[in-house]
Amino acid sequence: MWASALILPGQPSLRTSLVAELAEYLGRSVEQVEMCCRAATDELARAWRSAAPSTPEAISAFYRQADTYLYDLTWWHTLSTDDSALIQVEALETALAHHARTVLDFGSGIGSLGLLLARHGLAVTLAEVNPRLNAYACWRFERRGLRAEFIDPWAGAGPEAGPLPAHAFDFIAAVDVFEHLPNPRATLTTLAEALRPDGVIFIHLPPGPDAARPMHLWHDPVVLLDHLSAAGLWLEDAAGSTLILRRGEGPRYALNPGLELLPDEAGGVLLSRHPLIAMRLNQPAFDLLGHLDGRRTAAEVVAEMPGLSLVDAVTFLDDCARRRLVVKHPPALEEWPFVSVIVPARGRPAQTRACVESLLALDYPTDRLEIIVVDDASDPPLAPALAGLPVRTLRQEANIGQSAARNLAAAEARGDLLAFTDNDCVADPDWLRALVPHLDDPAMELVGGRVMSPSPVDSVAAFEAVRSPLDM
Repeated sequence: MWASALILPGQPSLRTSLVAELAEYLGRSVEQVEMCCRAATDELARAWRSAAPSTPEAISAFYRQADTYLYDLTWWHTLSTDDSALIQVEALETALAHHARTVLDFGSGIGSLGLLLARHGLAVTLAEVNPRLNAYACWRFERRGLRAEFIDPWAGAGPEAGPLPAHAFDFIAAVDVFEHLPNPRATLTTLAEALRPDGVIFIHLPPGPDAARPMHLWHDPVVLLDHLSAAGLWLEDAAGSTLILRRGEGPRYALNPGLELLPDEAGGVLLSRHPLIAMRLNQPAFDLLGHLDGRRTAAEVVAEMPGLSLVDAVTFLDDCARRRLVVKHPPALEEWPFVSVIVPARGRPAQTRACVESLLALDYPTDRLEIIVVDDASDPPLAPALAGLPVRTLRQEANIGQSAARNLAAAEARGDLLAFTDNDCVADPDWLRALVPHLDDPAMELVGGRVMSPSPVDSVAAFEAVRSPLDM
């Protein structure tokens, strides 16, 4: 993916293409440019130590004038030394997983990540402090016939980013940028304000100090993580040196109903009586789950447990949610997607009407909802039973079966999401409001609710109320 986005036609390899491209731009020989590329990292380190910038203004001036970054970034992107530049492919994959459309590459350098994003259909804006790098990135986009916006939010604003367009981006990538900033928290707040609700910031930091990079001012991600709440962000994931942040309050966690915490000398036991399951917990795990009295965010729990890191709390709670020990309640959405509710139906006219009436009573924006009933050759037809109800009915004269009926309606549906239920079901009013926000998680493709029996009226119904095979 990286190579196909960057290699120019007729070039045999990534290194040959990137070096030749820079040589063409500078009007120099390929041999001269490759020599400069190989020496760039050492030259940058010497220049930093010589300049010894100690104030925000001096740091800003160093980066605005450091032409050596043309060579340094080009060589890094050729993967000749290592493949660490491929973290930018992970940034692309994260943007696509979150269904981003508008993207800001913050600290865009020579524009390689921007080219990768643009190649995959995203609307890209590049922000770079160094005018020489910005000009080269613009030239590379024009050479490939790709479009992008180019801005310099640092112009006249010192070493930290100035105002960016408010609520303009679905996704912001900051790859190996924050460690250069003397005041990273101020920049984090600026980026958060540029995000749309539920937008994503992808941050990659070096894993630790690097003698070859003395311009890296700090390395501990806690510098940013301690500031998330103030910036209006929450931690969605942390893997290695990568942070994925979201704008908003964040999910709330609660112990799954039916589970009990019983203390003992080693920590405690997590107990389920029906079915009978016991899990031994060490003291930190027991204490953490004990703080889930009601629905709590990970940040709220960490604030009450000194010594517990946000990364550890999120990792543990998300793992508990995957094991169904903890319920992870996603935040409500700022914008509700359009949902098509599909009901395959054959006979049962009274139950079908009751089902549709429950769907019309859903606590969901009516302008974001459509209901499609597939009358699968019912005899008599279901249209009279649904008279007066604002639903679409697709009548089949020959029985095609439930699966084919669902597919037929799916092909006709206008919704961003499809929701399925059967005509002998009655939906709780909060059915969609409870389920839809879970699909904002890029790891989630399918969400389902419980199927519970109605109030028992006989012995079979009484059995199903507590042991229904549908309630899984």
